[in-house]
Amino acid sequence: MGSRRSGDTCALGKDELTAEGLDQKVLLRADGTSVYITQDIGTAQLRFDENPGLEQLIYVVGNEQDYHFKVLRGIFHKLNRPWADGLYHLSYGMVDLPSGKMKSREGTVVDADDLIKDVVEEAEMATKAMGKLDDFDSAEAKELYHNLGMGAIKYFILKVDPKKRMLFNPAESIDLNGNTGPFIQYTHMPGFVLS
Repeated sequence: MGSRRSGDTCALGKDELTAEGLDQKVLLRADGTSVYITQDIGTAQLRFDENPGLEQLIYVVGNEQDYHFKVLRGIFHKLNRPWADGLYHLSYGMVDLPSGKMKSREGTVVDADDLIKDVVEEAEMATKAMGKLDDFDSAEAKELYHNLGMGAIKYFILKVDPKKRMLFNPAESIDLNGNTGPFIQYTHMPGFVLS
C-alpha cells in the first residue's frame, strides 16, 4: 500500500482508495515530514492498541474535514483494521462572525469566554435601554444579563441545523423583537411587557 510520487512524496494512489470513493492522498512529504493524516493514522492506531476494549473513536470536527475523515477510515479499511468502522466523525457546520471566518492558524479565533462576555454586555445594554430594571437589585440584574446572554447564544446556535454553516451576530442574537432567546425569555417572564 502506498506509492511514491515526484520528489519521493509517499501517497496512497487513486486506485487504492477508489473502492472507498476517494482520490489519492499524500501521507508523507518528500522531506519525510508528516501531514495531518499521517498523525491521525498514528494516533488512532495508538489509541486502539492501548485500549483493547475500545470500539469507537469519535472525532468532533467541523464539516470542512469530512473528506479527511473519509480518507482516514478508508486507509484503515485498506490496512484491514477490524475497528476501521469505529472511526466516527461527528461533523458540524462552522460558525462565522460578522468580522469574518474564524481561522486558528491566522489567529482569528474568538475565545468562547470573550464571546460570552460580549453578548452579556449586549444584553445588559439592551435591557437598560428598555428601562425595566426598577425591581432588580444589582445582583439580580447581573444574573438577568448573564441569563439573557447565555440564552441568546444557545438559542441562536441551536435554531440552525448543526451541519450548516452559520453567521453568529452577537447584536442580532439579543434582539428583543425577533426569533431570539431573549425575546422568548422576556415574553415568558410573568408580568413583563415588551414595548
